Amino acid sequence: MFRLSNKKGFTLIEVMIVVAIVGILAAIAIPAYSDFVTKCRLSEVWAALDRVAQAACEYHALNEHSVFPSDLSELGGGWSRKYGQIEVIQVNAREGVYGIRHLTNLPASVVNHYLYLQIIFSPNSGYSKQWITDLPQKFRPRQ
Repeated sequence: MFRLSNKKGFTLIEVMIVVAIVGILAAIAIPAYSDFVTKCRLSEVWAALDRVAQAACEYHALNEHSVFPSDLSELGGGWSRKYGQIEVIQVNAREGVYGIRHLTNLPASVVNHYLYLQIIFSPNSGYSKQWITDLPQKFRPRQ
């Protein structure tokens, strides 16, 4: 008679354990991945605001440190509007604040928050920048 002495394959309990482990790993990885994607998208916003700040500092220096630009068209334009409209928030001779009042096209955890970049001029030390935001701490730019 013909008998199988070697069984090949997995038992049901072994398959269930593997499925449970994969489920646990997915439950941990998906939120971390979502946060990572949000941080990457926000880095585009920070980079766009940083380009605006650089252009504003050049404008300020060319105008003998008398005024920051009150209209972004004075800087040449071309700023990304992918995640919100970059605006002039406040300007005077010593500081300029540029930013996005309502972030859009981003996950719910950061949409409708604001992100500003304040540029301060000091005759002794030059320009300094400071981020102003109400974003959750884990999404804020490092100072």
